[in-house]
Amino acid sequence: MAQYFPEEIVREILLKLPVQSLSRFNCVNKEWCSIIKSPTFASDHLAHTNRSENNSTSRRLLALKVSDETNHPYKNTTTIITACLSKQETEQTLDNVVKSFDEYTDLSFLHKSSIPFSFEVVGSCNGLVLLRCFNTLILWNPLVEKFVTISEPHTDLSYYDVGWGFGFDSRTNDCRVVKIDSQVQVFSLATGSWKSSKVGAPPACSLSNCGPQRFINGAIHWLASTRIVGNDDDKRHSILSFDISNETFREIMLPKGLSILNNCFRSPIFYSITEYGKSLALCVGKTRFISLWVMKEYGAAESWTQVLAHTTLEDIPKPLGFSSSGELLWKTESGKLASYDPKSTKIETENAAKGDYCFAGSYVESLVLLNQPNLSRKRPIRGE
Repeated sequence: MAQYFPEEIVREILLKLPVQSLSRFNCVNKEWCSIIKSPTFASDHLAHTNRSENNSTSRRLLALKVSDETNHPYKNTTTIITACLSKQETEQTLDNVVKSFDEYTDLSFLHKSSIPFSFEVVGSCNGLVLLRCFNTLILWNPLVEKFVTISEPHTDLSYYDVGWGFGFDSRTNDCRVVKIDSQVQVFSLATGSWKSSKVGAPPACSLSNCGPQRFINGAIHWLASTRIVGNDDDKRHSILSFDISNETFREIMLPKGLSILNNCFRSPIFYSITEYGKSLALCVGKTRFISLWVMKEYGAAESWTQVLAHTTLEDIPKPLGFSSSGELLWKTESGKLASYDPKSTKIETENAAKGDYCFAGSYVESLVLLNQPNLSRKRPIRGE
């Protein structure tokens, strides 16, 4: 005679299991499937994972890489985005971490070679990655191999003049996409619709496209620049934040000496906002040099502290982000992944790269989008 367990007991047990196990167990019976695919359970599972700081299954490295496939220079080209997830982050070399990568669902984007391919990683939050390809937004959970496409609202601005952000509203337990052009619009994953933000018009500044935005402390962060009156060459640079829950903007000044630079975002200097521990951080890559600034007290410009200033062998290293174990990751000119451990001051570079890395950082498992239809690897997303 089969033993019966109350639903609340089954639910508590399932909450402690990793996402990959739950993806398989939802086929056990209708009761388990109903529990696991419930949006409430997905939220509770994510909260449990975030609380379990010592849970090694939640400490993984996510790397996205890009590769192209074409048979003829005048034929269509398929660009493939591959998500690589380490089994778990442990005390091992970068090369061993890379060798442990499990590769998940290749998203394919078909486009004509005569048309420049416009692809960017907008951001990553709570196990989801937001990609923008041509005029399509793709919200992707690589671990459960599911995605949803989001139609962009109309804009009169060019492709590169629109700002995008991705974050999580803890008050409503909802993932949000933010679009900034002449107004601010917010997309809700829960409702599947766009709305105009109560904040009204955005601040008069330009947002940089140098790398993904970052969701830290409940807010989306972009690099921003404002023209200096009476000076056509220089701009004042800062970080613009948008609080997801309150829908309010805030300007955060950069460290002294970095605020006013001559066209810094398009010169041989690469700036990248990232998260160091739970703090806002700024990486600066320039000719054979990389540095890291950490904001010790959120929002206080005087608390910026330089914690790394290191000479590299790369002409212009491109900072990508941090692993959950605290190692700074960047892409070399050859497309390989490199790391720097601030504690041991040790630098490592992977031995071989199969694609061009465009994003790397710590990844938290999530069940969000598990109830979406199965993702087909054979149906590419077509560009315009």
